[in-house]
Amino acid sequence: MRITYNQDLTHLNTFAVKASCDKFIQIEDEDEIRPLLETDELNSAHYILGGGSNVLFTQHFHGAIVQLCTKGIHKFNEDTDFIWLDVAAGEHWDDFVNYCVKNKYYGVENLSGIPGFVGSCPVQNIGAYSAEVKDVIDSVFGYRISSKQPFTLANADCQFGYR
Repeated sequence: MRITYNQDLTHLNTFAVKASCDKFIQIEDEDEIRPLLETDELNSAHYILGGGSNVLFTQHFHGAIVQLCTKGIHKFNEDTDFIWLDVAAGEHWDDFVNYCVKNKYYGVENLSGIPGFVGSCPVQNIGAYSAEVKDVIDSVFGYRISSKQPFTLANADCQFGYR
């Protein structure tokens, strides 16, 4: 975990608007999430930031910004029709798409070139050229900040709709 104070956020938004925050916390390993939740860091103003492509900071953010920079793609199941991958939240979406194409795991190739992180894709509800992320997500894993407990949402529980 890396913590920076008075962090410049200019490079963390696609508009490159000059802004900053009190505290910037980068999580590089999933094992760092639980200890962060056990502190009081997220009991006050905070924002969970993905790749910054759908965010516009226009002034100083008084609080902590947390960015999940975790990496990893792991195949954990396969049958004759499907392949299941566990993908870390901090993987760049386009890197994930390229990984799938390279390994002939088809279904997301039309979603190439979309900015952001994999962890943000369910919220962004990515879609392009008749392909939608809701059609390839089996489940989403995360942590509830309020209860400090992990959770898994099945695709249907995500209540995806048309963007």
